Amino acid sequence: MSDEEAKALPVQVDGMMLETTGNSTWTTDAGPFDVLNDLKDFEGRSVPYEELLTRSLVVHGDGFVVRVASVDDIIAAKTFANREKDREALPELNDIRERERSPLPEQSQSGSEAETKRNRDFGIEM
Repeated sequence: MSDEEAKALPVQVDGMMLETTGNSTWTTDAGPFDVLNDLKDFEGRSVPYEELLTRSLVVHGDGFVVRVASVDDIIAAKTFANREKDREALPELNDIRERERSPLPEQSQSGSEAETKRNRDFGIEM
């Protein structure tokens, strides 16, 4: 099937479809969007959604809200996967983690300003 044929398929995206699909990557106008049922930790153990949820971030976009896995969970999963594309992403993810942990003036920003900066770090346009 060509990319054009795949784009033309009628797909109903709802909770049931996403739940039964497992991990998937969707192509959007803003770029690729990963939908994950779980992530692996450093040892390859599957971390359930409920556990990931306790460390996730809520990101508000233009007319939508999504939960984003914590940078620590993403780093663990990419380290375990150890694919070239995952290894290439690790330096930027480690930089994001360091910015999140550093006591910079941004921590005194209002919640809205800090959230906007976090969204920019994740490449989310508002």
